[in-house]
Formats: sequence, structure tokens, C-alpha cells
Amino acid sequence: MTKTRLLVLAATLLAAAAVPAQDRSEERREPSDGLSAAIALQQHFGRLAARSYQTVVTVTGYQKAVQPVMMLQPTEAAANPVDELQEEGWAAATDEDLYPGYRPTGVATGFVVQADGEILTCLHALQKPDGTFADLIDVQTHDLRHTICELSAAEPTLNIALLRMVTMSAEHPPKFEVAEFGDSVAALPGHYAIGVGDPSGPEQYFGVGYVTSPPSRDCYQENMTATYLQASLRVHPECYGGPLLNVRGEVIGILLPLRSRFGALPIEPARGLEFALPSNVLSGLYNSLRQVGSARSPWLGFAVMSRAELLKDKGPEAFAAMPKPRFGIYIENVFSPSPAAAAGLQPGDFLVKFDGEYVQSPILFQRFLYLAGIGADVTLEIHRDGETFERRLRVEERPKSATQR
Repeated sequence: MTKTRLLVLAATLLAAAAVPAQDRSEERREPSDGLSAAIALQQHFGRLAARSYQTVVTVTGYQKAVQPVMMLQPTEAAANPVDELQEEGWAAATDEDLYPGYRPTGVATGFVVQADGEILTCLHALQKPDGTFADLIDVQTHDLRHTICELSAAEPTLNIALLRMVTMSAEHPPKFEVAEFGDSVAALPGHYAIGVGDPSGPEQYFGVGYVTSPPSRDCYQENMTATYLQASLRVHPECYGGPLLNVRGEVIGILLPLRSRFGALPIEPARGLEFALPSNVLSGLYNSLRQVGSARSPWLGFAVMSRAELLKDKGPEAFAAMPKPRFGIYIENVFSPSPAAAAGLQPGDFLVKFDGEYVQSPILFQRFLYLAGIGADVTLEIHRDGETFERRLRVEERPKSATQR
């Protein structure tokens, strides 16, 4: 082999060897860049967890026991009286009870929405077996201190409760951060969805998942689950009532069990898919509840749709052909009996005004309804087949027979 051919062969081998070496260098650099991004995200989640833990509390409802817990004695049938008491749902004497003579009805998470001690949570943990409200409500803050709360308002249909701390120490008030509402409409499939909870005990919950489905409806009147934001999470049952956050740490919803799982505890275990009432609905509901202070669900007896929902449901051609007003929302269904049915409202009508105010969305309609309150007489402007007329209705309490899908 000539010297020239040997030099060419050597150069070829060196060039071939250089390519894998460069590729390996690139391979080493790419994981490094990805790892840096992962570490930065991990550090962000750590800071987010530390901050959000200060916004959540453990909420426990109690009812008066038949006799004080400390007076209960072992029976011949029970080898371990503590186990028997726990099986029956009683707070055992060895648990260092804060409230002798009371037994817990349920435990949930809540989150602070006002610096003066207002808390949003779910209602089902604060209800006794007969459906009435708890006799006493205790809140444990993130620093493991306890305070008694009062039930300021509630929305039983949506399983929402608004609490206010009433025994905060002036000298040593609980230290917590206030949760801020975010825009749930901006939460799209694939976006981070972070569940935060504070079940009983010193541990807290922080779980990262993803939005799997945004709400398809703005109004809860009939199709309940369509109002929820859905996320791929698996939370402890006592985390219900806690916030669902976006990656910025803003509240985009409140974690709630499905309607079929309301009622007596324990709640069914999570299945890896959780539901949250969106913040855009929750924030309007919260403002109405704190103004009115009601613990009942106002009701007129009809379900509504936004114009965007109606367009999607009917299709562009059918929607364009419908006689409709310039403003207003669509009445999809009318319950019977109901104030709406008695007033002659029909499916296919449009609700244009509520007591003289234009109704531009189902959420705004719900706000007007809550601010009016049960027992109020309201005037609705209705559009039907090109004509507009008014009807006077009295707001009633939603009956249990008005079930939802």
C-alpha cells in the first residue's frame, strides 16, 4: 500500500471517529440542558408548595355527642374500646380532644381568601348525617394551631361553604397567605394542574397533574359535571375543599367530589381524575355569598346556556336562523313545578334582563340570582319568537327533587 493511500485511509478513519465523538458530546450536553430545566421547575414547585401550604387549613366539623367522650366506658363486647369508638366515628379520649362532648362529622381542606380569616371549603364535611350543619367547626392552620369558625354562608347545591375564623388571638394571630384567584378559562388541556390539601394530621398534600378537560358549560343548574374543570390527579379524600392551582400558584378551581359521592363520609377514593369548580364561577359565587350570607340555594327553575354554548350545540346554520335578541342567554330547560313553569317560561326562550340588568352570561345570571336571594320578587325580560315581554317571579329555595345530571 502506497504512502499516499495510507494517508488517505488514516484521514478517513479519523473523520469517521470524529463524528461519533461529536455526537456523544452533543448527547452529553442535551441531558445537561434538560436537567437544568427540570431542576429549575422542581425548585419552582418547591417554592410554590411552601407558599401554598400557608394558604390551606384543615377543616373539621363536629356534632354534640350523646354523652361526653371522656365518660364512655369499655363494654364486655369490646376488647379495645378505643377501636370501637373509632369504628363508630367517635373521637377517642386518647386523641387529646380539643372539644370534649363532641364527635367529628368529617374532615376537609379549606383555603384562606381574606386576611381577616375568611375561608372557602366544601360543605359535605360540615354536615351531620341528617343534613343539618355541624354544631362546631374547627380549623387547624399550617402551624398546627386551632381556631373555631362560624359558617358565614353556604351553597348546598354546589357543596361550597364560606367560613370565618372567630377565635383568632389578637396577640398571636395565625400566619397564613391569602390565596389569589386566577383565570380558569386560560386553563387548557395539558396545562399544569396542582392540587393542594391539608388532611388531618401534620402532613400536607401537594400533587402535580394536568388539566384534561376544561368546562363545557358555564352554569350548574342542570348539567353539573359539565361545569367542572377536570384534572389528572389523585388526591386524599380530605383534600376536597382545597384549591386547584395553575403553575403561577393562582387558584383555578376548588377540588370537589362528584355529586354521587356527597353525603356521609368516608368518601370514595379518588380514581386519578379529579373535578374542580372553576375559579371564574367560584369567585362570583364567593362575592355573592359573602354579601348575602345565605346557606340555601336560590332557584327559579330553569337551566340556561350561553350564546357560545348554543352556537356549538345547534351549529352555525341553525343558530343563525334562530330568532334571538341582541343580548341575553338561552333557556335550555324548564323544571316543573317551579316559579319559571308557573310564569309560563318555555325552553327556547331567551333571558334578556334580570331586574332591569342585562344578562350577558350564565355566571352573571347566577350572581344576580344570589344577590336577589330567596323570597325576592324579580322581574325577568324574556324574548320569544321575535317578541319581548316581562314576567314576575319569586325566588324559591331549590328543592331536593330538582336533581342534576
